[in-house]
Amino acid sequence: MFTKPKQESNNKEDSNHLQGINKLVIEAVISVTDIVESVHHRINRVAGVKGHPAQERTSGITGVVYKGVRGITALVGNTLNIPLKVIGHTLAEYPNTPALKAMRSALNGVLGDYLHTQNNPLAIEMHLSANNQKLCQQLLTEAIQDAIKNNDGKLLIMVHGLCMNDHQWSHKEHDHGEALAKELGHTPLYLNYNTGQHISVNGQHFAELLESVVTQAQAPIRISLLTHSMGGLVSRSAHQHAQSEQHQWPDSVDNMVFLGTPHHGAPLEKAGNWLDFLLASHPYSTPFAKLIKVRSSGITDLRHGNISEQDWQQRGRFDFVADNRQPVPLPEDIECYAVAGSVGKEFRERHLPFIGDGLVEIDSALGRHNHKPHTLQFKPQNQLHVKDVDHLHLLSDQQVYEKLLQWLTE
Repeated sequence: MFTKPKQESNNKEDSNHLQGINKLVIEAVISVTDIVESVHHRINRVAGVKGHPAQERTSGITGVVYKGVRGITALVGNTLNIPLKVIGHTLAEYPNTPALKAMRSALNGVLGDYLHTQNNPLAIEMHLSANNQKLCQQLLTEAIQDAIKNNDGKLLIMVHGLCMNDHQWSHKEHDHGEALAKELGHTPLYLNYNTGQHISVNGQHFAELLESVVTQAQAPIRISLLTHSMGGLVSRSAHQHAQSEQHQWPDSVDNMVFLGTPHHGAPLEKAGNWLDFLLASHPYSTPFAKLIKVRSSGITDLRHGNISEQDWQQRGRFDFVADNRQPVPLPEDIECYAVAGSVGKEFRERHLPFIGDGLVEIDSALGRHNHKPHTLQFKPQNQLHVKDVDHLHLLSDQQVYEKLLQWLTE
């Protein structure tokens, strides 16, 4: 029987987290210094102070001051190890706490692609977990074999959304995955991943992970995927990658459930793209556009719902362009379900149905699109629209849970 392993010391991991935060703060200070200097330089240009038009650095005494700020910041960073050790001892008393995981997940959502390219120890590597414990290769094999022995090989895999992690499936003391697994006799597993990376990158890694799960099983298993928000796009991307690589795991998947998934994009990222365009159009505000651009590849993929590598390659992430995604239909041999939420009565009375659950529009969550090739053909009986439920409360709403139970029992 697979049981939760004993808690091991996380001092080294906590230290790595702190070193990662240290590195991130140093680089952030230097980046903000660049932005402030750029603003100073542009104001000088508008005021008639001579300088090279393309130059973003100031010259003379002002330039020396900004250069000094960068130098001091880098120097201070090299001397922060001693106080970090003191802080590390304090944090070590609370190893792997939900608060620490939530902070790390949020950082990965906003800056995860950058953390990955910089080899920052805060970057999350994709893995499965159970009982709030990361599953190494041996523990994952044990969990799969346990599912085969005790639950007829039935796995329920939860795929979280942007800036989230496995802990955050538990909302208001309810966890859809845990409750469904108990009711249906499934083994629950939770995916953790760096939500700041491109959705197609996470999709590829998830596809490879699922293929390894099926290969390790060495016996028939049945998989249901329960996804929230971005997790639905990652799962669709994984299926697309599996088809191109002729993976075997899709044959083991019975159901894919999408809770509040922005199949056709999210309004907030579209607004961010407009803000990019507006800020970059004025000489005073252009430097501040750099601040708006401090958002990850994963977030910019949410503008239109990119799930394919071709959707973002050979174009700038912040370019102001129309939706030119490659249409990707739902998997044909997997039963697919979609849930959309919509926020309170006051928004409906203002005739703002596009608000949806506060983050994802109703049409986007249900796969509807004006361009027919992009429309996702969810069966009418496989759709649910719940009113007065926002994006996060989809994870705890009783009506949603009852519908999930009905769908996965059929």
